[in-house]
Formats: sequence, C-alpha cells, structure tokens
Amino acid sequence: ARQYTALMKQQLAGVRRAERCELVRGRAADRNALADARAAAARRSRVSDDVARHRRSRLERAATKGDLTYRRLYRQALESQRQRMILERSVKEELWQAAETERRRRREAVEGFYAEQLQLLQQQLHEEEAEREMRERVSLRVEHKLEAEARAHGQALMRRLFQRLDHMQHIAD
Repeated sequence: ARQYTALMKQQLAGVRRAERCELVRGRAADRNALADARAAAARRSRVSDDVARHRRSRLERAATKGDLTYRRLYRQALESQRQRMILERSVKEELWQAAETERRRRREAVEGFYAEQLQLLQQQLHEEEAEREMRERVSLRVEHKLEAEARAHGQALMRRLFQRLDHMQHIAD
C-alpha cells in the first residue's frame, strides 16, 4: 500500500509536471502565435498601407483630372452665369427704357391734351368776352337809342305841350 501510494503520488506528480509543461508549451505556443499574428498584422498593415498609398495616388491622379474638369466646368459655368446676368441686365434696361418711353409719351399726350383743352377754354373765353363786349355795345347803342328816342319823344311831347299852351294862351288872349 505504501508503494502503491508512492506510485500514485509519483504518477500524480508526473501528470502535474506534464500539465505544467503543457501549460508552459501552450503559453510559448500562445506567445509564438501572438508574435506570428503581430508579424502577419504588420505585414498586412504594410501591404494595406501600400495598397492604400497606391489607391490614394490613383484617386489623387483621378481627382487632379477631376479637379481640372471641375475647374473647367466651373469656369464655363461662371462665364455662362456672367453672360446670363449681362443679358438680364440688358433686358431689364431695355424694358426700363421702353417703360420710360411709354411714360414720357403718356405724359406728353396728357400735357398736349391739357394744353389743347386750355387753348380751347381760352378761345371760348375770348369768344364769350367778345360776345359780351358786343352785347354791351349793342346794349349801349340800344340804350342810347332808347334814351335818344325818349328824349326826342319827350321833346316832341314838350313841344306839343308848349304849342298847346301857346295856343291856349292865344285863345285866352
């Protein structure tokens, strides 16, 4: 039994040593695997950096071409916009000039109308003034004529009265 116990202890110690060796080997394998993974990651990183650098170079070349195309298109767009603005400005100016011409024409027509109406009114006033003066002259003539007739009639009447008076005085004498 003692031998059996010693044997069992030795076996257990051997298993424990084997487990420790396995653990040490496993740790070494883990370290080696980790180092291999790091080296592979570094290689992948270098390769991906190279690929990324080449891709960036291609993109930059394409961007440079795109930039040149973009700049050309931008300049064309600016020139087109400038031409459109010039055209809009000239159209606005033409419309303004046409509107100003129309306003001037209307103003002149209104001024002409008022001048014509004023002239007609002045002419009518002149005619009415002439007619009034003529009526006044005719009225004065008629008045003078009536006064003259009245005086003549009064003188005739007075003559007849004086003649009757003389006749009556003759008869009475």
